[in-house]
Amino acid sequence: MKVINGNNSEDVKKEYFNNLFKDTVVDYHGDRMDFYKNVMNKTVFPMLVDFMYKEVVKQVNRL
Repeated sequence: MKVINGNNSEDVKKEYFNNLFKDTVVDYHGDRMDFYKNVMNKTVFPMLVDFMYKEVVKQVNRL
């Protein structure tokens, strides 16, 4: 979470989180191909990442 807490622009933080989240989903899917296809949908993925990013920032700011 160094990038989120660090002195980085909001765009850099979001891009980092986007890549981290995507890597995590790719690692998770394994035999769950339907889940992977649904999450990686070009409409769904950006909304999911945006929601998750905002939640992580809220949690980090509470610390």
